[in-house]
Amino acid sequence: MDTSRPCCSPQFADIFANPALIIIVIVMAILLAIVTFLGLLSDRIGRKPIMWAGSLMLLVLPIPLFHLIQSGNYVSAFIGTLPIGLMLVCFMSTEPSTLPALFPTRVRYGATSVGYNISVSVFGGTTPLIAAALVEATGDLMMPAYILMVAGAVGLVSIWFIQEPAGRRLKGSAPAAASEEEARAIAARA
Repeated sequence: MDTSRPCCSPQFADIFANPALIIIVIVMAILLAIVTFLGLLSDRIGRKPIMWAGSLMLLVLPIPLFHLIQSGNYVSAFIGTLPIGLMLVCFMSTEPSTLPALFPTRVRYGATSVGYNISVSVFGGTTPLIAAALVEATGDLMMPAYILMVAGAVGLVSIWFIQEPAGRRLKGSAPAAASEEEARAIAARA
């Protein structure tokens, strides 16, 4: 192998030697294509229906999907991994518009950034460690699936308590019109 070119370095070649990484890259590319369209759909039908779908999938699908992933067949692993990514994209497409709507204007940016970053650090940062420790302690390879199911249950409870932010003015937001005439024109178009 010619290692003088960056694309052929041993580190880069190792990526192609690991089919699991290739599967994840393909799934992420698919999610990249879907996220914007799902966000647009949430503008039409609301954020909560998409988040409900993601949480319900998290509650019901992890065990069968993890069985597919563990089958040893790359096609089955891909088929099991893609819906897990789709569960993620249900939240990633609605999160940027849902989180700020939870807070009034005077604290919106600070509360959103602190709340988001602490939760991602505490839960997102430690989840792989906790999942690996639980698998090691119990010998049960399905522990990550159980964690996803618990996350789905927490999501369902959380979604129940939030108000639908789609199509609503954010609390404390200034009017979107500079004058009364402009406001009437906007109202007439709506």
